[in-house]
Amino acid sequence: MTWVNRSARSERSNFLNRRERCDMITTTKHSTGKAVAALVLIWLAAIAAGCAAQKKGAPTVPDTGARKIVGIVAESDVDMDRIRILGNQPLTFTAVSKSSPAGVALYFPRTELALEDAYMDLESLEKAGLVASVQPGALATDETTALIEIELKADAPYDAMRQGDEVVVAFARPLHTPEREADPVVSELEEVPLAAPAEDVSRPAATRLEAVTVQRLENGVEIRVRADGPIRDYASFTLNSPDRIVYDIFGVSSPFIREQTIEVGMPWVSRVRHYGDQEKLRVVLDTSAEQFQATKARSIQEGLLIHVGDVAREAVAAEATITETEPVAWVNRVDFSAEPTGKSVVTVGTTRPVSYRMEKVHGRLLKLHLDHTRIPEYRRR
Repeated sequence: MTWVNRSARSERSNFLNRRERCDMITTTKHSTGKAVAALVLIWLAAIAAGCAAQKKGAPTVPDTGARKIVGIVAESDVDMDRIRILGNQPLTFTAVSKSSPAGVALYFPRTELALEDAYMDLESLEKAGLVASVQPGALATDETTALIEIELKADAPYDAMRQGDEVVVAFARPLHTPEREADPVVSELEEVPLAAPAEDVSRPAATRLEAVTVQRLENGVEIRVRADGPIRDYASFTLNSPDRIVYDIFGVSSPFIREQTIEVGMPWVSRVRHYGDQEKLRVVLDTSAEQFQATKARSIQEGLLIHVGDVAREAVAAEATITETEPVAWVNRVDFSAEPTGKSVVTVGTTRPVSYRMEKVHGRLLKLHLDHTRIPEYRRR
């Protein structure tokens, strides 16, 4: 209470002092006082306008640069259904096919879901022949990983790729042709297996991983290591206890901080893991020793394609029966594997079958001669 009384007395004293000073102002200064008052009013009006403008635009949220999913769009046409996942910047993802129910799960590490009703355009799903629903959410064990589950009406092959700031998942519809009487056979053509396309050595090699996708097939498993170019510089080997096939990919960086795991649950491959360090990207296929010789990998335009299971055996058998000749063959595979019996196997692959001979130089040194075959620059060491 004493502080309040002192304040009151001080206010009265100040008021009297101001009044005494006002009484000392002469009438000759009235015009100057009006000018000062006008300037004070203009200054106060400017401050009020600035405050109002700031309030109208508030709140201003700084851009944190976080990776976000801002929309999901479904598209459907005659022969294909597509799900477009829109991002505010390029998205990193892992795609895994599911069998029960049929579908695809896409994992986006360190990505936020920023979906609004205006950006959920899924009306075309009613006309879609394959896609039943799309469910966005977050991974239960890691809230920083966004999850988008696409449920299918029936199992179908798919392709997931990154296009700019979008991830496009495309499902090819099975072709249905109307039943009609078979046309008479005019001539019979002999079916000849085609050679796998040779590597495109002119395109720059991959430097950055974009995604790893797994496709379950009837006769095996297909793993696509997607990158920003063809993956050429890699080595593979096998390890036991537990049995696994390892692919070391050199010169390719990974955007993932921790090891990524894809549960496959098939007889040929149970799980796929991948992680990167400063020197290489390592892809590990958890499998059984029976599949060590049923694995095939080849460079493609968008990375590396790996097959495990009967599908790989069929591809190797098809290459062995190729009758088409080429002027020059290229070495496209150099693999090392250790068999359960303790033996070591070195596999050298070429773009077409070639004649070869083995020469023992001295001691444990062997030299392999491949006729009409060249080695790309990136494999020469």
